[in-house]
Amino acid sequence: MNIDTFTDDEIDMWENALDRWFEMHPDDPGSARRGGKRDGRVGGTPTRQERCLLIRVELSYFEDCPHWRAAEANLLALKSEFGFELEYRIIDSPESAVASGFRGSPSISVNGGDLFGAPDQAVGFTCRRYETPEGPAGCPTIGQLRRALAAACPASP
Repeated sequence: MNIDTFTDDEIDMWENALDRWFEMHPDDPGSARRGGKRDGRVGGTPTRQERCLLIRVELSYFEDCPHWRAAEANLLALKSEFGFELEYRIIDSPESAVASGFRGSPSISVNGGDLFGAPDQAVGFTCRRYETPEGPAGCPTIGQLRRALAAACPASP
């Protein structure tokens, strides 16, 4: 992979993730691959939380959505478990929904990819329904989010 293939936003995301890593681990002279010390451990495999510092989770919604707060609460409940930063994007018009590929409110993405989106799912300024174990709902359950976020975290080296 060549650095020239990354967008400025992607480079900023990686730089921010590294900054957060070193803020959390001030005594770490380098990464685990270079034998750095991490939480009393030297080298070894990074924890899931450490790997998830590299993901950007975004909650997209429109202001009048009755379900975005529940989606936010579920994400915030998982934030410390995974160590991600939650970003917010307000979709304020049908035009911005189409321009951003918005698939309904609320939408949750990791590094720009919709966690629950299907390729044939319609784009638009609309409410979104999620299939949950309890039936259709306005947002995914904590369990569904946990599984999707675990799958989105980079694998161990």
